Amino acid sequence: MMEREKMCSLTSHDLFSETGLKPDMREIISRWYLEVSQEFGIALHTVAVAQNYFDRCVVKNNGGSVDLQLLALSCLVTASKFFDQRPISFVEARSIVENMYDQSALVATENRILELLDWKLNCVTSYETMSMFLSYDINKDELMSHANLFLIFSLSDSSFVGYTPTILGLASILCAFDNTGITPQFWTAWISQFMTLGPEVRECAKMMLDCMTRHSPPPSDEPAHSSAKDVDSRCESPVNVTDVLGAAVPNDEFSKALRTGEDQFFAISDFF
Repeated sequence: MMEREKMCSLTSHDLFSETGLKPDMREIISRWYLEVSQEFGIALHTVAVAQNYFDRCVVKNNGGSVDLQLLALSCLVTASKFFDQRPISFVEARSIVENMYDQSALVATENRILELLDWKLNCVTSYETMSMFLSYDINKDELMSHANLFLIFSLSDSSFVGYTPTILGLASILCAFDNTGITPQFWTAWISQFMTLGPEVRECAKMMLDCMTRHSPPPSDEPAHSSAKDVDSRCESPVNVTDVLGAAVPNDEFSKALRTGEDQFFAISDFF
């Protein structure tokens, strides 16, 4: 797993400095992925794989012209074919973007993705490592539901680019323990047998907790003027992906970003 992780991981410098891709553009794409996953029932692991394909393709393309929306959609279709029992069909893929592209464009882009990735499709994701690291804990299901939510932030926020899936998976578990109040005593004893929870993991966990604090709605029984010190340090988890993203991006901006047609937000000239 560590070899696969190393093969498919990128640094922030690789993705942004070398390609010209802007962090805010990448965040719009990531949030679009999450919205599509909720609407069409696509597993978050598949979304994470699609995001990995997208990032690697942008880097491998060496700053060349590319339709980013078509690339993002095709990466999602390719990931679904590789990991899902019922992959996204071309008909479904076209419906996601309101038939903006025909099947030939999707097929050609998928072939280009396979070429850019050199058919190295079996990448490690933070959802995979998180599940593996939680296989020991007796509170696995409850912790996993919370860890999944924290991993959403690592997908939708470009500041997490550069952290490996292992670090992200471990950080999400630390956050899950913090958010549920479950003691991590047995889990940390088990994990310490083969891995150290170093400062990079704890830094990543702090970033996830900060994201949760920023994006979670305040408890309904708290006065609007309450100071930060009066509010419990563990914020109530948002109900679903839409709640998280709705808090992270104003509704009007998010709606504008998701529009297609003449206003499509993946205009090549704007970002390359």
